[in-house]
Amino acid sequence: MLKLTTIGNLGQDARIQETNTGRKAISFSIAQNKRWKDAQGIEHEQVQWINCTLWRNKEQSTEIANYLKKGIQVYVEGEPEAKIYTNSAGQASVDFRCTVNLIKLLGSKKEDGTQMPAEKKQETQKEENSILDDTQKSDDLPF
Repeated sequence: MLKLTTIGNLGQDARIQETNTGRKAISFSIAQNKRWKDAQGIEHEQVQWINCTLWRNKEQSTEIANYLKKGIQVYVEGEPEAKIYTNSAGQASVDFRCTVNLIKLLGSKKEDGTQMPAEKKQETQKEENSILDDTQKSDDLPF
């Protein structure tokens, strides 16, 4: 089994997709920024997007999606999958996906885009993590 562990920022608010099995899929994308200098000293930046899906029951899905908003920094563990396809320009591209097993909020922003004060952030973080820590499957063993 492959395992992906990553930290990144959500590119948009999470979306909930319903299935006919009673479960819901929470979909969101995480941006990974890669920066480097080439041999001439010119700085470059590349953004890699990881499309994530978290499967939960109806009640959990709605509650979790309320916390997954654009710009929030998250820690994600899950099973990666890459699909190669031909884009509209005729070039080969890769669609990188992750089926999420565990997600934790690392940072949050207020509505105006500024950071929350540290004490309020800790209080909010405890509440969010109590909900999001339930994303581990109950049949997972600790070893």
